[in-house]
Amino acid sequence: MALEYEDGIVTMYPGPVDVHAHPRVFDPQTSHDISGQDGYEGKAGLPIYSEVALRSGIVLIGAMPNESYREIVPNAHDGEATRLIQFPISNYERARIMGHSIRTQSRINATYYLGVDPTEIFDDSVEQIDAQTILRNFALGGKDAKALKLFGNISTGGNNVPIQHFPQIVGMWHSLYPRKPIIMHLEDENVGTVLDDLYAQNYGRVPVHVAHVSSREELSSVIVAKERGQNVTCEVTPHHLFTLKNDGALIGGYGCMKPTLKSLEDVNFLWDNLSYIDIFASDCAPHKNSEKEASPPTFGVTNHSTWIPLLFGAVEAGKLSLEQMEACLVTNPRRIFNLPENDSSLAAFDLTVRFASAKEVEQFVAPNYQSNIFQHLERTGQMFRMIGRLIYASSGQSVVIYDQNMNTLIPDYKTSLTHLV
Repeated sequence: MALEYEDGIVTMYPGPVDVHAHPRVFDPQTSHDISGQDGYEGKAGLPIYSEVALRSGIVLIGAMPNESYREIVPNAHDGEATRLIQFPISNYERARIMGHSIRTQSRINATYYLGVDPTEIFDDSVEQIDAQTILRNFALGGKDAKALKLFGNISTGGNNVPIQHFPQIVGMWHSLYPRKPIIMHLEDENVGTVLDDLYAQNYGRVPVHVAHVSSREELSSVIVAKERGQNVTCEVTPHHLFTLKNDGALIGGYGCMKPTLKSLEDVNFLWDNLSYIDIFASDCAPHKNSEKEASPPTFGVTNHSTWIPLLFGAVEAGKLSLEQMEACLVTNPRRIFNLPENDSSLAAFDLTVRFASAKEVEQFVAPNYQSNIFQHLERTGQMFRMIGRLIYASSGQSVVIYDQNMNTLIPDYKTSLTHLV
C-alpha cells in the first residue's frame, strides 16, 4: 500500500474503500421489470451507485444486507404503481442473488454482508431465537459474505434484533467464521451494553465492528472496550463529522439520519478522539427527494460525491493528516474486513482544485441521484471546505480519467427478480 503526494497530487494505491454502502441493488426494478414505466422511478441501483462511487474516487464497496425490491400493485387506486417488499440478505438464496447482482452489475469491485431477518428466527415471541435456522443460514449464506451485519436499533427495513440475543448470535457466527467481523448497528447506551455483554460472556476476542459512531457516549464505550483489550473497531461518517443536530433542524427531512445528527460537543469529541476511530465510511443511502420531503421522511444520506473532498478539506484545515485519512480509507478497511491488500486499484486527486459548493462537486461527479445533505445545508448559509478533484480512478475493469475525458466502465446486465424471488 502506498500514499504519494507530489505537486499537489495525492495518489492512493490501492484506492479508497467504503465499507458501509447501501446501493439499493433491487429497488430500481420490480418482480415484473417495470423499471422506468408508468412514471415509476427507482432509487440508485448498483450500476449507478457504483459508477458514482468510482467517479468520487472509491474503488471498492461493501453492501449492507437491508435490501428491498418493488412489487407491482394491480389496479392501484392511490397512484402508487409499486409497493416496497423487504428483502434482507439473510439466507443462501438471497445471498446467491446478491452475489450474482454484484458480479454482473457493479462497475467497481464490491462485496456484501450477510444479515439476520427477524421474521426467519422468531415465532410468536422475541424471547427465544431459532438457533438452528440461524446456523443453517450462516453456514450456507455466509461463505462469500465478508461480515455479518446485526441491527440492534431500528433502521431502514426494520431488521433489528433485541440486543439480549447479540452474544448468542455473535458466538454462532464466530464459530463458523472466526476471522470475519460482526458489524453492529447500535446507538446510545446500547453500544456499551452490548460490548460489555460480549466481554462478560468471553467473546472479547471476537472481531466486532461498531458502525457509524455518532456521539461521545457511543465512542466512549468503544474506547473503554479497546482499552481493556476487546477486539473492537469502529467507523465514523462524514455527516456525523461535519454536520450538527441544529443543522438538521434547518433542512427538515434532508437531515433525517440513523443515528441522528448530534450536538457540537459530540462532534468535537469525535474529532478529538480520531485515534480511536479505525474507518471513515459513508453510510451512503440514496433516496428520492420526495421521500426525504415526506412525513415522516426516510432515513439516509447521499454523500459519495462530497465525502472525500470534505476529508481533504479537513486535512487542509489541520484536523487530520493525510496519513490518517489514508489509514481510515484504505489500510484499515482492507485489514479489518479481510479485503485484498493489493487489487491493482488506484485513485488520484488534484488538491490544487477547490470547490465553491457541494453542488459544484456533484456536477463534476454527475451523481444521477438526489438529496445531498451538504448541498441543502449550503442553502441555509452553511459552508464547508472541499478540495481535491478526482483526476484518475481504476477498479477492476473500470477506469475514469478526468484529464482525457475518458470513461471505461464494465457493462451491466439487467437482472429480473421474476425467477429469483
